[in-house]
Amino acid sequence: MSLWILQNTIKEALRFDDDNNFKAAYVDYLHCLGLIVSQLQHPSHAFDSAACNAPEVAKLFRLAQQCLERCAAIFNAELTRSRAAAGEPGDSAASSPTPSPPVRPASTPPSSTIAPP
Repeated sequence: MSLWILQNTIKEALRFDDDNNFKAAYVDYLHCLGLIVSQLQHPSHAFDSAACNAPEVAKLFRLAQQCLERCAAIFNAELTRSRAAAGEPGDSAASSPTPSPPVRPASTPPSSTIAPP
């Protein structure tokens, strides 16, 4: 897996997110998680590898965490929306049916993308 593919998939997920196409963003964030897991399974990222690049591994874990948090936010917003549409009790009228904006690293301006290591 190339980091280029991961970077492009993240760009696409963020673009979908910015365009309020949350279902497509959700699918792309999940795809990113799979790509990250695949990268982390590479022998060069093994704990006992002398060639292990700890900073790169840490960045991959942070990126995976951000993608997972975004998936959870989209899922919870969709669940709230579908429950409200079904008129299920216990849903607050104050809860927002739209997911919060995507979380980007503090050093990343809103108009740019998350760049993997």
